[in-house]
Amino acid sequence: MGSDKGNGGGSGHRVGSNILSILCLAGALWGQLLPSLQQLWATLQPILEGAIPLLKYFGIALGALLVGWWYLTGVINGLISGITTILPYISRIIGGVVEIFQGFVTTVGAYLAIIGDLFSGNTDKLAEDWAKGWNGIVEIWKGIWDIAVMPWLGRSIPFCKP
Repeated sequence: MGSDKGNGGGSGHRVGSNILSILCLAGALWGQLLPSLQQLWATLQPILEGAIPLLKYFGIALGALLVGWWYLTGVINGLISGITTILPYISRIIGGVVEIFQGFVTTVGAYLAIIGDLFSGNTDKLAEDWAKGWNGIVEIWKGIWDIAVMPWLGRSIPFCKP
């Protein structure tokens, strides 16, 4: 078995010539591809140069939208939180107004019953109805006092205790 030294390097020579062939082929392809890439860049460059300011404005607009969305969600969350905080107080105030109205209706009903008894000559229930009417007046003024005056005196409204 002889060595390949006499034929110029044998397999080493084949590897070197293969690499040289690949490099030559790559150079030829690059030479053909380069004009096409230059033409593509020449076509895209004005488009990209025109798009860069648009992208800048798009970025500014997107940033403004995100800040606006963040602010809007903060406002909405704040409103929801505020409403849920004051809702129990509002319902208690409405309950107090309903109590005042019910007292008013009770009082007017008692007065109408008294007036009806006076005209019909039935005075037996007059004392009882008079007491109901007077208690109705007291309840109305107590409700007005609780809502209008108690907060000014630094006291809480009795039916608005959280």
